[in-house]
Amino acid sequence: MLFSVRRKVYPPVGVAKGAIDRFKVEKTAGAHGLQRAGGARHLRRIVGAYANLSVLNIERFDEVDTILSSSTLFPFVAMEVVPCPPSSAIGT
Repeated sequence: MLFSVRRKVYPPVGVAKGAIDRFKVEKTAGAHGLQRAGGARHLRRIVGAYANLSVLNIERFDEVDTILSSSTLFPFVAMEVVPCPPSSAIGT
């Protein structure tokens, strides 16, 4: 099943820039691993914001929660997760 996930990061005030940079490196590595495994069909940055839009291809609902909550930036992220219904495009 496909899920659209919009994430916006709100870095905490007072945390050292080095710590945030380490979180970003870990988050990026996790996202690349998810892409290689086929769980993330699309990962796109949103211009002008510390945000992204993802389309996840996940078999079970509980996997969505596990994947999203495992991010190192999870405590600082606002998310909107929407299940995507099957395509109604012609020929599918």
